[in-house]
Amino acid sequence: MRGHEGSILCLQYDDEILVTGSSDSTVIVWDLVGDPTAGRNKYEERMKLVGHGMGVLDLCFDDRYIVSCSKVRAEKFRAFPQRDRPNRVFCTQDTKTHVWDRSTGKLHRVLQGHRGPVNAVQIHGDRVLTASGDSLMKMWDLHTGQALRTFTGHSRGLA
Repeated sequence: MRGHEGSILCLQYDDEILVTGSSDSTVIVWDLVGDPTAGRNKYEERMKLVGHGMGVLDLCFDDRYIVSCSKVRAEKFRAFPQRDRPNRVFCTQDTKTHVWDRSTGKLHRVLQGHRGPVNAVQIHGDRVLTASGDSLMKMWDLHTGQALRTFTGHSRGLA
């Protein structure tokens, strides 16, 4: 097993696959059944999904899609080249949710609209629900990629 180059941060499984998200910003789909006709053994890596900018915090899936989201990265940079200016810290946010085709691993859709990192996801039918550090939850249509509803009322970011 090749696996992740970072720590596993989340996982989900069913009778056929195990899906893991890692600090190396990848999602790996593991085969729990095996398919000798396709040349895959039981417990082998079926596919690696690459597209996030940071570690994958949460994921979920159904019989059609795998949905994943990732965290925020803090970086240091010199805002000004002068010696008397301190280093500044800023955050690079991955505010996107990735929807992958479960059978092929191809990116189906990117859901965009949060102002903070997306920390949690759930899928039900043709809808995805996301919770973000921007204190909002959004319900998305998988066919159009449009936010159907924004849920407000939290005073802090959602984890």
